[in-house]
Amino acid sequence: MTISSPAAFGAATPRQLAAFRAQLDEQRRFRLEQLDELREIDPDNSSEVTEVLAAGARVALSDVLAALYRMDNGTYGLCTACGAAVPLERLEVLPQVAHCLPCSRQA
Repeated sequence: MTISSPAAFGAATPRQLAAFRAQLDEQRRFRLEQLDELREIDPDNSSEVTEVLAAGARVALSDVLAALYRMDNGTYGLCTACGAAVPLERLEVLPQVAHCLPCSRQA
């Protein structure tokens, strides 16, 4: 893990960063298992319900993978839209979040 500056992580401690990574890794595993289970239940993806569930799981997985990428390249905790620090409280609730609250409201 590369840490470019404490500001890039909203002043998160190494212990907090490790906890965020653990949460993201767990979410990644969960979403991959969810997609595998949906493939087993409906291999042809012919049910609208499984199609919607799989689409949601893919979006969530994409968000988690993007957050892990930002963590690895030293930009985790910075809003991807404006570059402002995302408050630790927001990351604690949504460790995969990419935007600060003002930018997420504009989206």
